[in-house]
Amino acid sequence: MEKPDFNRSIVNLMSSILGSFEVKSQYQPLESLPVSKLRKYKNVILLVIDGMGYNFLENEVPNSLLNENKIDKLTSVFPTTTASAITTFMTGDAPQQHAITGWNMWLKELGMLTTILPFRARCGERLNNAAMFSANVFKSQSVFSKIKSQSFYLIPKSLSGSVYSNWHSKGSLLKPVKNAGELFNTIYKCTQINNRKKYIYSYWPNYDHLAHQHGYNSSSAVQHFGQLESHLKLLCKQLEKTSSLLLVTADHGFVNTSKDKVIFIEDHPILSDCLMIPLCGEARLAYCYVKPNCEKEFLEYIKNELKEVCEVSSSLEVLENNYFGLGEIEPALLDRIGTYILFMKDNYVIKDRLVGETHEFHPGRHGGCSENEMYVPLISFEFDGEKI
Repeated sequence: MEKPDFNRSIVNLMSSILGSFEVKSQYQPLESLPVSKLRKYKNVILLVIDGMGYNFLENEVPNSLLNENKIDKLTSVFPTTTASAITTFMTGDAPQQHAITGWNMWLKELGMLTTILPFRARCGERLNNAAMFSANVFKSQSVFSKIKSQSFYLIPKSLSGSVYSNWHSKGSLLKPVKNAGELFNTIYKCTQINNRKKYIYSYWPNYDHLAHQHGYNSSSAVQHFGQLESHLKLLCKQLEKTSSLLLVTADHGFVNTSKDKVIFIEDHPILSDCLMIPLCGEARLAYCYVKPNCEKEFLEYIKNELKEVCEVSSSLEVLENNYFGLGEIEPALLDRIGTYILFMKDNYVIKDRLVGETHEFHPGRHGGCSENEMYVPLISFEFDGEKI
């Protein structure tokens, strides 16, 4: 079972980037990406390809441009999921500080089980006046508000304007895009806006979507990756005469699973009866809010009936072992990680179902602590036009 290395993680990557703009972080910059190196470039560009794990590059597309330009092997954060990791890219903080702990979260502030990125109740209802809750729910400020230089935020139009995006993009100039080609072209256009130092953050989710639907190494996912490579090669040619550092990474990797590896809580009524609220977090890593008088029964059931498919730890033990981060703990985090955490083994997942929900099987999954899920690449392209 892997855990984040907070000397060599995406948090430390953000510390390097922030340091190049004279912003201090409580986490150390990456040794592979010293602040002094980033300060030389007028354009610091970060491209996050959702779901592109280190092992995917090594094993599935070893001759790709991205694989050939890797400079480091980083850990994601805990859990290895978009909600937690993208919030790290957007704030520079680890989950221990930003307290975004997974796709499904119990928010005591709202008295509600929520799906955090679309910012709605898990039952599907949109939250009325959701924007007014942002300051209560989101605990960290955006990197763009910390950086004094001009910043750009490039995401698909379908994601722009959400409560989550609006909060975490404060201080940036939003550039919504229609497709991958426009994303890469807009990156180049941003470098040409002026001759001053700037930060350009860009995010692409479609590889992740295909990996969920078909498997991370499916023909559909690999074909889409090839299309991204074509756009990247064109961008590299465009950037040749600029002073730009293009960094490419990901939020997490993937494992493939199968229908016989899905554990349904409804098939385990004793376990279900031990829980105060539905499972939170991820299908590969679940936060369990156990009734105080049921802890012994809960632990015995896991040991006797599910020991082959998961491990269990107390949430406080996981916190003390620095899975979520280092240093000061955001108080809200303690409300958002349950009393126990289930770590799914191999390629098992665990699911529950609310009234009105249907079970939709996804071959590709993430959120757990396998090597495939935890490790992401850091890729660098340097363009030595006129430097600062």
